[in-house]
Amino acid sequence: MSAELQAKRTIGYYGRYLLVALVVLGVLAAAGAAYIYATPPARTVTAQTDVQQVGADVRTSAVVTGNTSFYRTGQRLVDQPAYLTEATPNLTVETRATVPSGADVRVTQRLTLVQTATRGDRAFWSSNRVLVASEETTSQGAAAASATVNMSEIAREVRANRDGLGDIGGFETRLDLNVTYDTGRYSGALTASSPVVLTERAYWIDAPLSATRTHSQPVTRTVTGEPNVTLAGLLALLAASSFASAGGIWYVRREGIDVEEIELRMDRARFEEWITTSEIPTDPDRRYVRTTSLEGLVDIAIDSNKRVLHDPDPDVYTVVTDDIVYYYAADESAVASWFSM
Repeated sequence: MSAELQAKRTIGYYGRYLLVALVVLGVLAAAGAAYIYATPPARTVTAQTDVQQVGADVRTSAVVTGNTSFYRTGQRLVDQPAYLTEATPNLTVETRATVPSGADVRVTQRLTLVQTATRGDRAFWSSNRVLVASEETTSQGAAAASATVNMSEIAREVRANRDGLGDIGGFETRLDLNVTYDTGRYSGALTASSPVVLTERAYWIDAPLSATRTHSQPVTRTVTGEPNVTLAGLLALLAASSFASAGGIWYVRREGIDVEEIELRMDRARFEEWITTSEIPTDPDRRYVRTTSLEGLVDIAIDSNKRVLHDPDPDVYTVVTDDIVYYYAADESAVASWFSM
């Protein structure tokens, strides 16, 4: 069966609907391609502006003044994990604040030695000794303050307080760092705390004393991306194909389509093995019965074990039985011409 005949048959029956559908599809695809290309995707991005960072920490150092085989006298030890009490009885603690430079920033620093006696979860006695207290305005990006503490004396004090407490409860010694700042744009506070361990032979700060904070102003903006060119191209191709197909259907319909002729040609191709070309004279002694289609005539031939005879000159198809001639002709004039023979 010819694909061309099949296509013409479909156009003959449904051409009008196909034409409308293809035009609508082409318009929608073209509009979709234009929209995708003209309106690329956009996303919201939040950027941080006016970023300012502040920080605070504590450094420790001590000069060796006592007798020891570990260090030489006069040696300066910095940020040691532990200090020997006999060799370095005096500890220098330095608080440092880092702030934005180039503008006046007000900074206060306070380092406090806290002793607390507790029972259960509750404190019933505490002692606060301010080791470092400073307040200044700086534009250099940093502020520092320091103090030297006799740790051997503090160790004796802590042992006396702990011994006086006995089994009543727990006892804690710690350092609390508190730094406040005002940069003009941002203000806030940094805090940190660490236990202080004091033994008979050594002392140390058990955890880093440091803190940082970053300030910023969020700014939201819309960023336009690239359009989906691939999808827009596919839709444009679909639109072009739809319009081209619609144009082809319009042209075929304008030239005219004889659906009955196409049906006959398709039936002739499908039932060719049952059809024999022959001259078919008329016989007044027989009865003639017309079928509505070549397919119906072929069914009669199959049922009666006969062949279909085709006379090309009047273009008439027949099945001849003993007393009946079954025939089919697409053209009424062909039947009239055949009967007049």
